[in-house]
Amino acid sequence: MKEQPYKIKAKINRQNWINWRFSAAHEVEDLDYSSDIIESLAKTGKYEVSINIDEYFYDCGYLDTNFIENIEDFPDLEQDQEIDPCSVEVEWV
Repeated sequence: MKEQPYKIKAKINRQNWINWRFSAAHEVEDLDYSSDIIESLAKTGKYEVSINIDEYFYDCGYLDTNFIENIEDFPDLEQDQEIDPCSVEVEWV
């Protein structure tokens, strides 16, 4: 992850962002680990998964600034703007 240019964290509602991120069927399908599970169970008898919201956030391609609840703390950002999610550090609220 590249360095964030802002010293303040962007406050983003976790539930709202998750609802948006997985609103499309193909995004939900990305969470389907069934073939990996079956293969792992056949080989080792177990399967473990660890999913982190931050990994999904910083890998999502863009962030709509409408999700930033404290947008007023970012004077160079405006509502309805798409930015690189790696340009902000998130505080999930």
